[in-house]
Amino acid sequence: MDASYRIVFKGQTQPNINIDNAKSELCKLMGLSPQSCDKLFSGQAFALVKNLTKQEADIQLDKLQSIGLIVYLKGGDSAIQPEKPSNNLNLGGFSNTVKKSLSSASDACKSATSVLKNKANKASSSGSSKPASGGTQSVSKKKKPNLWQRQYFKIVAYISFFWATVSIIAAILFTTGASVNIMDALVGPDVENQETTYHYLADYLKQQEEQKYAVDEEGGSYESAINASIEEQKLLAAEAKIIDDYFKQFEININAYAKELGQQSLKGSGQRKRLKSTFTKLDKNTQEHAFWKDIVAFTKDLSEDATSLEQLKDKNMRKVEWMDAVKWFVKRYTANLEAQKQAEKQQDQKLVSVFEAVGPQLIAIGVTFGMFMNFTMILALLRIERNTRIEA
Repeated sequence: MDASYRIVFKGQTQPNINIDNAKSELCKLMGLSPQSCDKLFSGQAFALVKNLTKQEADIQLDKLQSIGLIVYLKGGDSAIQPEKPSNNLNLGGFSNTVKKSLSSASDACKSATSVLKNKANKASSSGSSKPASGGTQSVSKKKKPNLWQRQYFKIVAYISFFWATVSIIAAILFTTGASVNIMDALVGPDVENQETTYHYLADYLKQQEEQKYAVDEEGGSYESAINASIEEQKLLAAEAKIIDDYFKQFEININAYAKELGQQSLKGSGQRKRLKSTFTKLDKNTQEHAFWKDIVAFTKDLSEDATSLEQLKDKNMRKVEWMDAVKWFVKRYTANLEAQKQAEKQQDQKLVSVFEAVGPQLIAIGVTFGMFMNFTMILALLRIERNTRIEA
């Protein structure tokens, strides 16, 4: 028997057939991969099975038609298009007259189709000079170029993904470094303020008494501060009422302490004007009269402690002269103001240097982010190309 039959498939399915189910069944029947099955449904003609006898071809034809495919039998003495999906209509829901009309039309269509098939077979037989395979292509001819195409785009996608990842990591690192430098400059250095409360002074003097250390009062620094304020006293002829009120409260606290311990009053010491001038000068370096508030609070604590100090021995170092206590307060408060100024100056210098150093980092951030966007667009275009190729 002549084993020259082949079954041709052009990617067509019978009506009302789910194409995904048809692909799955075809893969199982022919032992193909899903990728190969997708190519068979591209619309081109493929020879599914070749070199069959008539009996083998009929068996394969029935199997393929049973899963919903429209296939063609080629070769042999004639080229026969196998039966397409049944054209018998379900006429159960129509009247007898309509049924007869539709049946007649169906028979006429079948007759015309049969005539066209015979003419096509004769034309096919007469054109024997053409290759027997006609317009068919085997599955293996399409596989090789598609494989190289997929491999090329896969390599390009991997390279783009790698560089996009590297660029975004670099951008994050540059951004983090710049942010840390800027935040560190904005925060500024920590300034350790020296304690200026009266209780701290009392504890300090108590420790000195217990250890029998001599007190180095360093009176010269206070005296120099008083002398330096003489010239400025002339410029502060008109004192504001709020300054007078603060100084009045200061004087009340000092006099109460001096009276309790038998010391000279503020007026009796002859230092009233000098102290007021010095305090006013120091207060100009603070906000909202912070110095006056602190010195009044300090002397208030000093006066409240006078009763308990009066009961101590005369030589006890806790019985501090109010002038020495004020001098101690002024010295430490001045040191705090100077430290604050130095810290602000250093912070301004650090900000300038940081912004100068951040310039190249900002440029690097822009470059790396641009690289990231570039390779991300390449990946997006590759994805679009892949989806378009699959749909085609």
